[in-house]
Amino acid sequence: MKHLREKLEGKIATQREKMEDRLVTHYAKGKRKLFDVIVPPSGGKKTSEEEGKEMLKCLDVGLKRGFMTQQLYDFRKKEIEDAIAAGQKIDNSDPFVKVNEAEDERVVRRSYDWQSKQWVEHPINIKLNPYPFAEGGMRYAFAMLDFSRPQGDQRCVAKLIKDKTSSAGEYELDIVMQSACQSIAQAFNGRGAIKPVKFADAYMITRDDGTMLAVEPYISGDYKKYNNNFGYVSHEGRNTPQAFSHFSYEHSNHRMLIVDVQGVGDVYTDPQIHTADGNGFGGGNLGQEGIDKFFKTHWCNPICLYMGLPICRPKLLHFITLKTKAKESGTVAGPTPASGQPQSQCAQSAGEGFKLSEYLTHIHPVSGCATEQDLALLGMRNDQFERLVQVFNTIDSNKDGALDRSEVLHVVDASNLQMDAKDLQEFMQRLDAALSKTEKLGFAQFLCIWTGNE
Repeated sequence: MKHLREKLEGKIATQREKMEDRLVTHYAKGKRKLFDVIVPPSGGKKTSEEEGKEMLKCLDVGLKRGFMTQQLYDFRKKEIEDAIAAGQKIDNSDPFVKVNEAEDERVVRRSYDWQSKQWVEHPINIKLNPYPFAEGGMRYAFAMLDFSRPQGDQRCVAKLIKDKTSSAGEYELDIVMQSACQSIAQAFNGRGAIKPVKFADAYMITRDDGTMLAVEPYISGDYKKYNNNFGYVSHEGRNTPQAFSHFSYEHSNHRMLIVDVQGVGDVYTDPQIHTADGNGFGGGNLGQEGIDKFFKTHWCNPICLYMGLPICRPKLLHFITLKTKAKESGTVAGPTPASGQPQSQCAQSAGEGFKLSEYLTHIHPVSGCATEQDLALLGMRNDQFERLVQVFNTIDSNKDGALDRSEVLHVVDASNLQMDAKDLQEFMQRLDAALSKTEKLGFAQFLCIWTGNE
C-alpha cells in the first residue's frame, strides 16, 4: 500500500512538473506573454471560482520559476482573491479591464522637445491601475488612461523604476533619448523611406506623493526586438529597422547610432543611443565599442542602398548595379543607386541636410549651458566648452552673441586650446566656407565649425 501511494505521488509530481515545464516553454519561446503565463486570460465554461483557483496555481508556478517578484505575486493574488470573493468574472486578457475602477488623479506631465532642448510641463487628468500588469528586470508596467489625449487613444503604459533610490534624472534620460530618436526618425522618413518609422511619444508624470513614472502610449500587437546595443540582430530579417539604425549613424555624421530598435511593426520604443566618445545617454551607451559591434553584424539591405547609405557587407552586391525592385514584407522599394555612382556620393547624400548647429540652437555662451548629450555630439569635454564660453564672451564686445572673422581668430588665439597645423588649416577652411554665406557666426555654429561638425 505504501509502495502504491509513493508511485501515485510520483506520477502526480511528474504531471505537475510537466505542466510547469509547458508554461516555461511557452514563456521562453515567446508564444505567450508573461502576463498570460502568470494569469491566463479568462474564457470557456469554467466558473469564476474554478478559474480563479487555476490562476492561483499558475501564479504559484510563476513565483517558483522566477517569472515575478514577491511584490507582483502579492498584487496578483489579492486581485484574483477579491474577484473570487465578489463572484466576479475574472478577465485578464486585457490589462486595461480594471483601470476604469481607479480614482481620477491630477498629475504633472513633463515632456521634452529635442529641437528647442526645453522641458514643457502642464497638469493632466489620469486613471492609473495600482497593480502592475507586467514587469521587466528594472521596471514595473502599469495600465494608465491619459485624458489629455484624443478619445480612443488614451491608453498608456506607465513604467515605475524598481529601485526606490532612483532620481528624476533617470526618468528624464529616457525621455530625452526617445525625443532625440524621434527627430532622427523624422529625417529618415523625410529621405523617402519605403516604410516610415515612428518612436512613441514618451513623457513622465509626477503624482501628488512625488512618485514619478515614465509614460508612453500603449502599443497593441506583436512586440518584436529587432536589434540590441551589442550587435544582436533579429533572425526575422526585417530591413527597415536595421536600415534605420545605419541611417542614424550617417545622418549624425558618425556622432551617434540608434540601437535597441524594438516595438510593434515600425512603431518603436525604449531605444538606446551610442555616441562616438561614449558620453551621454546613460549606462547603455557603449560608445565606439557598441558602434563597432553593430557594424560587425549589420548587412546592408535594399533599404540601405535605396537610402544611399555607404555599403556595409551587403547581402546582395548586384543591387549596386542592377535597377531592381526590393521587397520587404510585400512592400516594393524604389530604385537603387545608379550603376557606377561613387559610394562617397551616396555617403554624402545620406547626411545631406543634417546640420548639428540646428540641433544645438539652445546653446549660448553661458556657463553650464551644454548638456552631457550636447558635448557628446560635439565631441568636446566640458572644460573645453567652458573655456570657449569665457573667451567668446570676452571677445564679443557688442554682446550680440555673434562674431566676425577677425573676432573668431581672436577666440582661437586666446583660448590656448591645442591645435596642430593641419587642424588649424582645416578649421580655417571651414571658417571661410561658413563666412562666405554670412558675416557673423553665432556661438552654436562657431562650436560646430571648431569641432569639425559643420
